[in-house]
Amino acid sequence: MNHPTPIMDIARSLQTLKVADLKVKCRELKITNYSKLNKSQLIEVILVHAHPNAPNAPEPAASSTIASDPTTCPAVEPKHKRQRTESSSSFPLPDGPKESFKAPQNQASATSAAHAIHPRARLPYITSTPSLTQQPTDDLNVAAANASPTSFPTLSTTGLSEQLPEPIASTVSAPPRKISSKTKPKTILPSVIRERTFQALVPIPRPPPRTALDHASESFSSERQASPGMSSHGRVHYVSNHFLNQAAACLHKYRVHPINSPPFPYPTTYPIETRTLTHDLPFQAIHPSLYTSVYPFGALKVAIRFWVFRLHTHMQQGCGEAWSGMGGGLGLLGPDLSTWPAVVSCRMVSKDVWVVDTECSRTDEESVNGEVAIHKERFLILEATGEAIASASSARPVQQHESDNVIEGCRVRPDWFARIQQGDASDPLLQMIGTKEEDAYPAGISKSWQSRVGNDQELMKTAERAVLASCALNSTSGCKMTAVEMDAESIGKSTVIPRSKAEERVALYLPESLQVLSVHIPLEPFHPALAQVHRQTGHSQYVLRDTGQIVGGEDGVAPLWQGLLGCDHAGQRDDKLAESFWQGWEERLLS
Repeated sequence: MNHPTPIMDIARSLQTLKVADLKVKCRELKITNYSKLNKSQLIEVILVHAHPNAPNAPEPAASSTIASDPTTCPAVEPKHKRQRTESSSSFPLPDGPKESFKAPQNQASATSAAHAIHPRARLPYITSTPSLTQQPTDDLNVAAANASPTSFPTLSTTGLSEQLPEPIASTVSAPPRKISSKTKPKTILPSVIRERTFQALVPIPRPPPRTALDHASESFSSERQASPGMSSHGRVHYVSNHFLNQAAACLHKYRVHPINSPPFPYPTTYPIETRTLTHDLPFQAIHPSLYTSVYPFGALKVAIRFWVFRLHTHMQQGCGEAWSGMGGGLGLLGPDLSTWPAVVSCRMVSKDVWVVDTECSRTDEESVNGEVAIHKERFLILEATGEAIASASSARPVQQHESDNVIEGCRVRPDWFARIQQGDASDPLLQMIGTKEEDAYPAGISKSWQSRVGNDQELMKTAERAVLASCALNSTSGCKMTAVEMDAESIGKSTVIPRSKAEERVALYLPESLQVLSVHIPLEPFHPALAQVHRQTGHSQYVLRDTGQIVGGEDGVAPLWQGLLGCDHAGQRDDKLAESFWQGWEERLLS
C-alpha cells in the first residue's frame, strides 16, 4: 500500500527547485496569481493547494523570506497562531485585541494570504518623525491581524509613534532577543521616511544678452581701462609672441648677410637709455617708450593694429612698384619690413579715434650735408581696426587755404571732423553702420548668434572688427557718400541724392553679402592670429583677429599670408612655411 509523501519531504523537494520551475508547477496545478510571488510564497501556495487539509504547512527558511522589495513581503505569523478555517465568502475581523486573524482555507484565500503585504509596507509618508519607542513583536503581530487584507487604514503620526520602533539604517529589522532567529524569520520593515528640509537654491544673477549695439559703447573702452596695469616685461612678451615679430625674425635670418642675434636693425634712431628694453626683439618698428608705463597698454595694441592694417593694405595692392627698390621715393614701402616707418607715439584723440606718429630715417636726396633726414608722418586711425581716416606728412604740410576741418595737423573729411569734435558725446561707431535687414543683423552681426555667445568679448570684438573692415571704402576715406549711394554703387548703379546737413553724419555701409553670421576661434594648432567668419551668403572666410581684414576664403588661407603668418591653407600653424617663404627674398625682390 502506497503511503502519501510526508509534507516535509515535499517541501524539501520544492526547495531544490528554481523559481521558474515552481511557476511551471503552479501552472500545472492551475493556480492563479502566482507571477509576482517569490520562492517561499510559491512553495507555500503549492503545498496549500496539494494538501489543503494539512494541519501545518512547513515554515520556509529565514533567509528565503527576506525579499528584495519591502512592499512585496508577506506578513509572517508564528506557528502557534497560524490556523486554517473553512472557506467563507468574507474575512471576519477578530473580536478581541489579542485574537489573531484566521485566514480562510480555500485556494483563493491561500493566494490572497501569499499576496498579503506587511502592514508596515503600507505606512503613509509622514511629515515629521517623532520620538519612537520599542514595542514587543507580539504587538506587531496583533496589529497585522487587526488590519484588513484588502485595505489598510491610514495611520496618524500619533498612532505611529506608539507602534513603530526607532528608525534604523537598514531596511531589515533584527529579531527581538527573547526570540531565537532560528525559529522566527526576519521581517522586512521599510525605513521611516524623514522629511528633509532643503535650503532653496539662490539663482545666480546673469546679465541679459547684449547685442553689438549695446556692446559697442564699452567694446574697446573697457580694454583701455584695463590696459595700464600691464608691466613692461608683459608688453615685451606680448609683442614677442605676435606674428609680426616672427616674420621679422625670418626676414633677418634669410638675408644675404643673415642677422640671427641682436642688435637688430631699426628704422629710426631710438634713445640709448630705452633701447635695452626691446633689445632682443627682431621687430623694432615700435618705439621703446610704448613699452613703458608712459603709455597705456591700449596704445601699444592700437600701434600693432595700425602696423597690421598697413601691412595688409600694401600686400593686397598687387603692385610691383610697391616692391621695387625705388618704392620709397614714390611714397610706397619697399620689401624690407625693417625699413618701414616706426610708430613713435600713439594717443587717443576722441572716442574711437587715435593719432599715430611715425618716423623713419632716410639717406636719399632729402639728406642735407650728409646728415640723415628724418621723415615724419601722422595718421588719424580707428581704434578698432587701425584704418587711417586722415594723414599728414612733414614733406607736405597743410596749407593755409586748407585749414578747414584740421585736427592734429591732419585735414579730415567734414563728417569725421564733426564726429571727432563731439568727443565722448558721439554715438558708438557700430551705430553708424547701415545695412539691409537691420532687425535680424543689428550692426551687421546676426542677432541670434549674439544671443548665443552672450558676453564673450573676444568673439564680439572679432566680429565687430570684421564688420568695420568689410565696410565700403567711401565709409572712411574718399568722397562723402550715404549708405544708399554706396549700395547703388556696389551693384553698378549711379545714384546722386541731395542731402541736407543732418545727413552729413558719418555713414558706414556694409554690403548684405558681408554680414556676419558667426565667428569662431579654434584652439591650437590653429594660428592665434586668425579667426573664421561665416558670412550671410554661407561662405566662410579667414580674417586677422587684430584688424578683421580678410586673408582667405573657401579655398583656405591665401598663399601670401600662409608665408607671412606661418600656417597652412587650413589655418594650422606651421613655422616651416614661413621660413620657406622668406628664403632668398633679397635676391628675388631687390635684384
